[in-house]
Amino acid sequence: MKLTEKENVSQSSAKPVVLNGGYGWIVVFGGFIVFMVFCGFNSAIGLIYIEITENWGVAKENLQWIGSLQVGIAFLMGPLVSSVSSSISARRIVIVGGCLQFVGYLLSAFVSSVNLLYVILGIVVGIGNGLTLTCSLLILNEFFDTKLPLATGIVISGGGIGNIIFSPVIDLCLKNYGYQGTLMISAAIALHVQISAVTFSQKRPEQGQILSLRKQISEMMDIDLIKTPAFTCSIISNILSTMGFYVPFAFLPNSAAHYGIDDISIPWLISIIGCSSSLGRPFFGWMAVTFYRQKIVLYSFVLTGCGLSILMMQVWRKFYLLAIACALFGITSGGTVCLSTSILPDIVLPHSLCNSVGITLLFQGLGSIIGTPVAGGLIEMVRNDGIIYMYGGITFLCAAMAMIPVIYITTSEKHRQRFHQKVLVTTESSLPDIIINVDRRHSITDTEWIVNV
Repeated sequence: MKLTEKENVSQSSAKPVVLNGGYGWIVVFGGFIVFMVFCGFNSAIGLIYIEITENWGVAKENLQWIGSLQVGIAFLMGPLVSSVSSSISARRIVIVGGCLQFVGYLLSAFVSSVNLLYVILGIVVGIGNGLTLTCSLLILNEFFDTKLPLATGIVISGGGIGNIIFSPVIDLCLKNYGYQGTLMISAAIALHVQISAVTFSQKRPEQGQILSLRKQISEMMDIDLIKTPAFTCSIISNILSTMGFYVPFAFLPNSAAHYGIDDISIPWLISIIGCSSSLGRPFFGWMAVTFYRQKIVLYSFVLTGCGLSILMMQVWRKFYLLAIACALFGITSGGTVCLSTSILPDIVLPHSLCNSVGITLLFQGLGSIIGTPVAGGLIEMVRNDGIIYMYGGITFLCAAMAMIPVIYITTSEKHRQRFHQKVLVTTESSLPDIIINVDRRHSITDTEWIVNV
């Protein structure tokens, strides 16, 4: 390995990174906890809306921004967290994020204004979510390469487990302690994110100098990357899919009540989504590893499945039929969460991979912020719950169509030749200005790399 004289970093100070196993599975467990807490609370927020509406006398549509801000800000912080993660350890970032989650849930129990809930339960908790979620995904790259899709699938399957557990638990807490007691209990549960912070022990070489934070922030938005046709289509697909992703979580509890389903059964619909999602995420992660040449096609397939399952929720109004639709949505939505970033190595060059993850999360955040309020606005205009499921289904189907050009571009001979060429990659996340020579071992859809040292 050749280092420039400017760095003067001893080669012996570099710590070896054990890939695809070992301590990496402990890190996976930590990320699993992060996603379980985040997705669990987010899936149950529709139940909290109902309780606050009954106590405050406000329209349910006025509360939709809370969940949208929580999720949207979490993703919008992706580029910033990706940028600073090479200077500040993931453990410290996650600790700060967990504390913000705790403070946000605790303080929101004592406010009586919707506007304050926007700030505390929406923005403060959203920032905490962004710090924890992004780090739990980024740190996986330090321990996995060929098994990265599988590790990612296991981590985000924590979200499915959270959906299973939290909806009945939050419903039970609301019935026994009201929304204020429930939010205080939520604050206590959020502290468990600190467990994941303990596991995030990064195995990276010691830096000879601290990289300039200002430089990283200024470079975190790669304009040339956004101009890439394949990546642009991928971003459009991500925006559309996240606009419809949270429709079942936010609106299905209220719609199920209108369908005549009893109060005891309603929380279990969300749990069914969570249960099937927890199976779908690692399954599609395994599929992405096994059929690595067809990851983008697989991603388009699960997007289509999400759209069709949401459309079914408009027509199937019996509990057992809704349960089937929820199961289908859970399995396929688990695949979209797992594959949305796992396909990026097939779309962008390796030196742009870190930025591409951050930018993807940013645009997912934009879709999350506007998606649910737009659905709420459609209900106000049409006065019919069915419109929101048409909206959610169509956004996913359009997202799948947006991936068709990506499939064509990434399978073209020109794209293959571009990825077969040797490229110089500056790995700022390890040693500053280390130049390594990287070559593909197989084809553009294989995530294994040969590093010529």
